[in-house]
Amino acid sequence: MNLIQTDLKKKFYKAFGEIIQIDFEIPFLPPLHESLSSVSIRESKFLNKKLFSTLSRKKPLVLDHQKGIFSKQDIFCAEILDTGKNIEYSVLNKNLNNFDLGFKLLTHPISAALFQQNHFILHCSAIEINKKAFIFIAPSTHGKSYIASRFMGRGRLICEDIGKIIFKDQGAYIYPAIPCIKLNKKNNINKFDSFTIQGDARKRQGYIVDKFDFENKPVEIQNCYFLIEGRSEKITKVFGKDSFKRIFLNSVSPIPRNNCLISEQKLLDNVSLFTEKCKLFDYIRPMDYKIDKIENHIEKSL
Repeated sequence: MNLIQTDLKKKFYKAFGEIIQIDFEIPFLPPLHESLSSVSIRESKFLNKKLFSTLSRKKPLVLDHQKGIFSKQDIFCAEILDTGKNIEYSVLNKNLNNFDLGFKLLTHPISAALFQQNHFILHCSAIEINKKAFIFIAPSTHGKSYIASRFMGRGRLICEDIGKIIFKDQGAYIYPAIPCIKLNKKNNINKFDSFTIQGDARKRQGYIVDKFDFENKPVEIQNCYFLIEGRSEKITKVFGKDSFKRIFLNSVSPIPRNNCLISEQKLLDNVSLFTEKCKLFDYIRPMDYKIDKIENHIEKSL
C-alpha cells in the first residue's frame, strides 16, 4: 500500500450522510464529483508544534472534545476547528498509508466534528438486515465489531465504531459510516481486503467489507443491544433510567463534560428521544464466540 500523498486538488466522499472534502485519496470510498462539503479535512504541517503542550504529556491517547483535539502518540494528531466544519491533521508516523489514515480520521475526529455540528453520535457498531438496523453498544474490548462481523453474511455493515443518528417518521435511523471493520487476526474475514492499523492496542487488522450502502441512505433502527459480559447468554429488556444512562454514557460529547447549557440540553433531548423510539436490550454473554441467543432474537425481530 502506498504511503500518503496529499493532493492540491481536493477530493470529495460521502460518509455518515455527509459530503466530506479531503486532501488525499481514500481508497475504500468511491469519489464524488466536486460538491459542497459539510466537513473539510486538510493536512497542517504545523499542527504537531501547535499542540505540543497537549501532546507532550506522553499519553498514548489524547481525546479532548471540548478543545477539539485527538491524537495517537507517534501516529497522528487532529484538531477540529470552526464548530466542526474543518479538521486539520498531522501525520507523525512515516509508515501510515491512505487506508489507515482515512480510517483514523473518519472515526474519532469526524465524530467530534459532527457532534460540534449538533448531530447525535453514538459509539456503536451496527448491521443492516432486511432494511432494518440492529445496533450494538459496549465499551471497547466487549465485542461490538465481532458481533457485527458475525451477521455480515446475512446483511451489510452500517458502522463498526461511530454511528450518526437522526429522528424522523416516529422512528430513529442510523446512517452508514465507512465500509471498514477492525478485527483480531484470529477473527479475520479471509475474503476481504485488509490493511494494518498503526497503533492499535490489540493489534487488530482493518478489513474492507464487500456489502455496504455507498449512497448513505439512513436505516431505521429495529433493536439496540447493550453488550455485557456474563457467565451465560441472556437477553432482557431495558427500561427507564438504565436505558437513559447507558445511551448517555455511549454518546459522543465533550470530554470534559459540556460547558454549554444549550448543547448539553440538545444532547439530553437526543438521548431521551432515542430511548423512546428504540427497543433496548441487555445482551449478557460470556466472552466467547457463541451468539446463539442474539441470532434467535434478531431472527424473531425480522
